[in-house]
Amino acid sequence: MVNYVDLQHQIEMRWSSLLADDNEKIADLKKLIAVHDYVGVCVLITLTLTAPNQQVLREALLDGCYNGTITPAPHVEASCNLVSCFLLKNDYRRAFDTISNLASRNPEQVDFQIQAAEILMQIPGEETGVSQKIASIRHAYKLGDADEKRLFEIEQVLATRNA
Repeated sequence: MVNYVDLQHQIEMRWSSLLADDNEKIADLKKLIAVHDYVGVCVLITLTLTAPNQQVLREALLDGCYNGTITPAPHVEASCNLVSCFLLKNDYRRAFDTISNLASRNPEQVDFQIQAAEILMQIPGEETGVSQKIASIRHAYKLGDADEKRLFEIEQVLATRNA
């Protein structure tokens, strides 16, 4: 039988050493481990591994999440971290599908709706879909200035592409 508390402690000890005494990242690591978000752990570590000699480890962590060996916990934050993994792997279609699923399950979260449009914009040939998504968001939500700015920035990129 696996002792998960011991396993979590081992994970924390192993990865804390790579966080270069960054107390904020170590606190984030502990929070991710506490909620069993091991995809989040991998994304956090991956974003920390910037040296060329760490590239193999970085890719191995991302690949483990990408191919499902490391599965996301069944909560929203873990799914968001899976989206980040797909984005880091430049798989915009899987990132879009995952964030769209989150957006459908959490319709009150306009941020997920906007993020879906931002990701869809990265997929070649989806310009019409992006415009439709933006129109749908504007119709369905009362947007704040920050949300309108994000949508405006997407529209600016689309206008530049279509020029």
